[in-house]
Amino acid sequence: MEHQLDPFVIQTIRIFHSRVYHEQLGLYLADLDERNSVFIIFQGDQSDRIADNLKQIPANDLVCYERRGSSEWREV
Repeated sequence: MEHQLDPFVIQTIRIFHSRVYHEQLGLYLADLDERNSVFIIFQGDQSDRIADNLKQIPANDLVCYERRGSSEWREV
């Protein structure tokens, strides 16, 4: 008997941008209920520094834009 996988349908997108580094830090993709997700950290000139300090970036230096389903982009 074959096990059939449910398709991963992207319904939630979040883009993380640093106001300090002026570059995209990452991309989050998930299904509608966020049970299945992927988080991608972009490599850049400061990638080692960003990866090491991602959890320590002050909230006002990090901006996140989100889109769920067919809704408009919004800052979260």
